[in-house]
Amino acid sequence: MIKLPDSPEDRKKAFVAIGVVGAGVAYALFTFGIQPYFASVQTRRARVTELQALIDKGQQDANTTERNRKQNAAIIEELLAASEKYNYILRPSLGNYLLVATEIINTTADGLKLSIDNISEVPRPAVAAPVKKKSENKEEQDKQSAYEPKFLSYTVNVSLNSGAHALAQFLNRLESSNPYVTISRLVIMEQSDKDPDKHFVSLHIQWAIWQDEDYPRRLAAELIADEDNQ
Repeated sequence: MIKLPDSPEDRKKAFVAIGVVGAGVAYALFTFGIQPYFASVQTRRARVTELQALIDKGQQDANTTERNRKQNAAIIEELLAASEKYNYILRPSLGNYLLVATEIINTTADGLKLSIDNISEVPRPAVAAPVKKKSENKEEQDKQSAYEPKFLSYTVNVSLNSGAHALAQFLNRLESSNPYVTISRLVIMEQSDKDPDKHFVSLHIQWAIWQDEDYPRRLAAELIADEDNQ
């Protein structure tokens, strides 16, 4: 607890000094720790869109020339690597995404000067699927199905206590480990009455997940079938 001067004039000066220091800490945290991370959020979200575009292109090319079949195989390999090899697309364990997300977060925080208080799922808003007029033409049906989204977002809320430097390290580790993960919400509250170097932090961490968990298996089967037909 900080003891304020007895003199009103000195007390006013002390409040001004505390305000300047607090503003300086907030500015440093934003400028050197958080702002560089958020500068890349749009780019990282665009990468998920790029994955969707790869699927769409592969489905369009699948029934064309030999050259395009080879290109389609390369696209499938890239998607499977992102999903199965590098785990960039979050996959559930025993049907549970939270278990996997919690393990990733705890591993990311390991060795950093921060304490995680809680990790919980953020419910996805229920969105009614748009009603589409189904074409009787098979070619048009294939074209429509090619553009159906293959990815959803899975979000968890993480509550933790951390200093500015440790928080920046945590965010940097997340970014380095997965080019598709994003921070969709971040709230920082100072706790000066307890420890001026520690802050309460609440953030939403978001991963891409498959809309259909069996889809990667079908992609792998398609790749094997293409190899057998060559």
